[in-house]
Amino acid sequence: MSGLEDEIGLMAEEAVRVVKDRTGETLDFSEGSLGIVEETLDEASHYFADLPNEEASKLVHWFGCYLLEVGRRNFTSGTSKGSSLSWWSVNRSSMWQ
Repeated sequence: MSGLEDEIGLMAEEAVRVVKDRTGETLDFSEGSLGIVEETLDEASHYFADLPNEEASKLVHWFGCYLLEVGRRNFTSGTSKGSSLSWWSVNRSSMWQ
C-alpha cells in the first residue's frame, strides 16, 4: 500500500476504536457496519458544534477515512481486492450520471 493508503487505514482504525469505546460495537469494514457509523455520527451531531476545532477535525477525518477504507476493501477492482484505491477511478463515473 502507499503512504496515503496506510494513513487512511490508521485513521480508520481510530474510528473503530472510538465506536468500540463508546458503544462496545465493533466496526468490521463491511457495508453493514455503515449503519453503526451513521448512528454514531448522529449522536455526535448533537455535541459537534461544542467540540474544540482539533477534536472536531479528528472526528471528521477518522470517520471519513473509515468510509474510504470500507470502499477500498469492498469495491476494489482487479484480482487483488483491497490492494489500492483504484475503485474510485472505476466507480466514480456512475456517481455523476
